[in-house]
Amino acid sequence: MNEQMRFKRNPAIRCWIKHIKESLYNENERSFYSIFGKVKRIRVIATIIEKSEELMENDEFGFDNDKEDNIRLLYDLDDGSGLIRAFIDNKELENFKDYDKGDIVDIVGLISKRSDLIVLRTEIIKKVVEPNYI
Repeated sequence: MNEQMRFKRNPAIRCWIKHIKESLYNENERSFYSIFGKVKRIRVIATIIEKSEELMENDEFGFDNDKEDNIRLLYDLDDGSGLIRAFIDNKELENFKDYDKGDIVDIVGLISKRSDLIVLRTEIIKKVVEPNYI
């Protein structure tokens, strides 16, 4: 029988930002080890503290693409236990511009560490309409 490569999607662990900040990072596996075990994807409910757009210079191969393709949205998130930076790269940015400073959001994404900063690569973001139902 031929073995097929299967894609394993890691589940999103619902946690607080402090759990990720207190966890250990394994650079080889690109994962965090926290009280929940091995964590690569998290789900956090937080408030957007700051929102900004960043223009990336060029891609990793040195080719200069259109300026519209090189925009990254940055969100600083606070859930009451800590702060984390979330970003969105080159994905239909019009869909994500509805989220502003002060909004409470439910966000799912992959976590990683760049230099000494823990960042969240956003996959799903939803505005929390009724915070009493959280």
